[in-house]
Amino acid sequence: RPRTVEEVGQLRQLIGMAGNLNQLTKQLHAGHNVSEAARQVLVQLYRLLDDLAPDPTR
Repeated sequence: RPRTVEEVGQLRQLIGMAGNLNQLTKQLHAGHNVSEAARQVLVQLYRLLDDLAPDPTR
């Protein structure tokens, strides 16, 4: 089945977050402190993933 507009939007968000994490990883390897930025991206990622596939145990 074709993806819905909402699913396409969520996939775009995931791609953007993956790019953000990649940049943060590069900055980390360059010696920058990126822990707060990484935490924020991971919180957003977990929220989006929970929207896409809720954990039935919670």
